[in-house]
Amino acid sequence: MGSPYIYMWLLGNNNPKLGRFNKGKLMSEFKQYRRKSVSEMREYEEGENMDGVSISQPDKDAGSPKIGDYIARNPKNHADQWLVAKAYFEDNLEPIVKVV
Repeated sequence: MGSPYIYMWLLGNNNPKLGRFNKGKLMSEFKQYRRKSVSEMREYEEGENMDGVSISQPDKDAGSPKIGDYIARNPKNHADQWLVAKAYFEDNLEPIVKVV
């Protein structure tokens, strides 16, 4: 196995077979984790001001924000907000039903 710099040069900085590099070092591997907490979210409303809401470039490229997307917030810091795409929400989240 050669130097990581050689692999970065030959195959670029984002080759899925070799992993990602940061400052010439191979970054750690992704692992699966389960959430311990409840997510706080609300539905995106068309035309709303999105100042202060982070939106990833892939979501922007897919046309977000759009109807069906959600806005999530950090329960411990309500100013920390980000967009959750409709497809991700539908695949991974469901409402909590409160029992009275």
